[in-house]
Amino acid sequence: MKNTKLEIMPLYSFFDRSGVVRHLEAMAAKGWLVETMNGFYWQYRRTEPQQVRFAVTYFPKASQFAPAPAEGLETFWDLCAEAGWVLAANNAQIQVFYNEDPNAIPMETDPHADFETIHRTMKKSTVGNYWLLLILSLLESVFLFWQVLKNPVDRLSNPIHLSATFGFIPLFLVSFIELIRYYRWRRRCRAALETGEPLPELGSARALSILILVLAGLQLISILGTSLQSSRSMALTLLVMLLFFALMFYLANAVRRWMQKLHAKSWVNLLVTCGVIALLCFGLLGGIMTLVFRTGGRFLDDAPRYETYEVNGISFREYHDELPLTVQELLPVDYEHWSTQLERNESFLLTHLDARQRSRVGGEDLPHLEYEIVVVKAPFLYELCKQDYIDWLERDNEKIPKQYWDEYRSVDSAPWGASEVYQRYSSGEPYDQFLICWPDHIAEIHFSGSEWLLTEDIIAAVAEALKNTQ
Repeated sequence: MKNTKLEIMPLYSFFDRSGVVRHLEAMAAKGWLVETMNGFYWQYRRTEPQQVRFAVTYFPKASQFAPAPAEGLETFWDLCAEAGWVLAANNAQIQVFYNEDPNAIPMETDPHADFETIHRTMKKSTVGNYWLLLILSLLESVFLFWQVLKNPVDRLSNPIHLSATFGFIPLFLVSFIELIRYYRWRRRCRAALETGEPLPELGSARALSILILVLAGLQLISILGTSLQSSRSMALTLLVMLLFFALMFYLANAVRRWMQKLHAKSWVNLLVTCGVIALLCFGLLGGIMTLVFRTGGRFLDDAPRYETYEVNGISFREYHDELPLTVQELLPVDYEHWSTQLERNESFLLTHLDARQRSRVGGEDLPHLEYEIVVVKAPFLYELCKQDYIDWLERDNEKIPKQYWDEYRSVDSAPWGASEVYQRYSSGEPYDQFLICWPDHIAEIHFSGSEWLLTEDIIAAVAEALKNTQ
């Protein structure tokens, strides 16, 4: 029979005194007395089932980085013990006591002093952190959405990028909602003090906490699932990084507690703890960079999708991916050493395929084929994706004279069976590069290499292949 019990993520705010007290009293009635409390778990020890009273109070002078115990805290504990209140657990400013006397005098009897203690504690430990989190998450969200507007196809088709784009929104919502709750509570408390009514409880936003945990879990599953589909090595690398960050958190927390026991000043403790985190991060970054340089990034590949060949002492890759459309389907070309490379990203918003077919470097001058296909699953993104290709082609036009501009000009769409078709013009001359728009497909194709003759049959075959690719 185990003599200890853990509650993982109990989802109670330490400032929800009534909720915490009810829960701890219910656990004590079952024979479990709390002995450790932090933001991640509460630990209980087995006792005889008993009816005890709990109280939650605060000591504003304490903090996560201040010497432990804080000055005056042990005296506070002794005074509480003389009144029958025994310390059960504490976490920085949070102090939890229990009393076996059902008629014991309450620990807090002055509502004005009680409010001031809670206010000072929250201002020191919680409110500032939420403001910092609100500002940082807002800035990061704005930056990531700006990246989406600049490069929507790549960002919205890649589940990892998509998760990162929306990943800071839950943090923003948590900090925003918690700050609103705090300032509403503070206003209600001041009104209660003026009228002589009992102080209102802040309460626990359990539904919000559960929602945030679910969203975070879904994002993690999405990232790992996408990585596993594309590369098991990538998924393993992400798992190793998650374990590393968990280890880093554990070590940094251990250093912080050790510095507290040494009675180091708060700023010294903070500096040393941040230094440990920085060293571990630099170590991780250095390890990754070393691995990339030594393997050329191939450690992320489960198995090579290509073979290599050399020309004048330089190595090149020859891919053998299956493409939706190949040169051989359009032209009678007899050649064996094609490099056919296909990259695919897919999310619930977009599917993006990037295909390239080339002959070997230094070999015969043969037709080459390069194209991208975007399947737009969310119609409101269609114009944004189309404009992405136009903007990319015309990105440098403002820096050069107009006669040298690259631009897409509208051409006859009927041969392609499309709603819109644009052809690239560079320095006023047409190129065999087209942007083709069907109702839910956008394709950009470039016919390069030796001279292409785009007949009606070739155009029809291209259109049929690209618009039906999913």
